[in-house]
Amino acid sequence: MPTGLLLINGPCGVGKSSLAAALGKLLEQQEIAHAQIDLDALTQFYPRDASDPFAAIFAASQLRALQPGYASLGIEVFIVARVCETQEDIDRIQLALKADHVTHVMLLADDMTIASRLAMRETGETLNWHVARAAELVGILHSAPDPDLSLDTNDRPPEELAQIVLRDTPLLQLER
Repeated sequence: MPTGLLLINGPCGVGKSSLAAALGKLLEQQEIAHAQIDLDALTQFYPRDASDPFAAIFAASQLRALQPGYASLGIEVFIVARVCETQEDIDRIQLALKADHVTHVMLLADDMTIASRLAMRETGETLNWHVARAAELVGILHSAPDPDLSLDTNDRPPEELAQIVLRDTPLLQLER
């Protein structure tokens, strides 16, 4: 059975995890076998390897370890929330999950929206780091591989965005 990877990309605070959760609910309602993976959850550890500062290589190794279990469940779609700065980052995830197809969704939001969302989950120096990193990522992600779909998340609930992704993403229009 072919599997697809729906990669939700964008800077910190743009709504990747919220969209992934909303998509997971929609796919469950449609009885599409899927796995919703927030890769940041697999990369929250200390100390970090200096050669892998954002734990991209580590995350891929963890996905490779999880993939057989997901395959045994008949997973058709992997929904992965992760900042991917390069095509190599995307390829690493695709290979780890043995996905046949990738659909790359880029989320966008203005600086005020991002800062506001980050302030709901971060504090102090961690908040300052994430706000600065989000601004840096906006520039970096302009050079990222072209997405299949770009969505502005300003003033839009994740459920609305999930409906758009489901409607406009050929990967999710699977033969049933």
